[in-house]
Amino acid sequence: TLVGQVIEALQRDEKPLPALCVAGDLTQSATEKEFRAAEAELLRLREAMKILPASTLVIPGNHDVDWNEQAFEKRLDRFRLFAQRITGRSIEPSLADEVSINSSDISVRLLGLNSCELDSQELAGVGAVAPNAWPSLPHDSSFDCTIGVLHHNPLAVTLREPDAFDPTKKRPPVFAN
Repeated sequence: TLVGQVIEALQRDEKPLPALCVAGDLTQSATEKEFRAAEAELLRLREAMKILPASTLVIPGNHDVDWNEQAFEKRLDRFRLFAQRITGRSIEPSLADEVSINSSDISVRLLGLNSCELDSQELAGVGAVAPNAWPSLPHDSSFDCTIGVLHHNPLAVTLREPDAFDPTKKRPPVFAN
């Protein structure tokens, strides 16, 4: 399996991993069965690499959203439960989460942000960080470095024009409100 290959490669490196970050699309269609399978593989990886739940960060991808759920606020319920089982933490409604790594050499803050806020069946694959997620992340100057972990772009981008990101074109991409 892919996880088996990752474990083998990391064990050959012989350097311990301080944290595990997974940036979404753990499932294909956000079913409980898929989340349980992803959980089994992540637990296997975490155990093999001796990574604690407190050092594990998972954020959702657009495939981790239950599009069959009509109530918007419930679409990520299965992901929230999965993330709580993996990390041992209750995940905020904005799905912002963080992990701190401290060693004698460096201190790093990993910030995971839900970037599936704009995902909908009409905007399939287009995402952005929820506006309420940014204020929930206070500045902390005690870290040497802060790394943001996202699945989508930090800004909402619509692809109304097929060449929106073509560097040879003079016009910028169109950003959603």
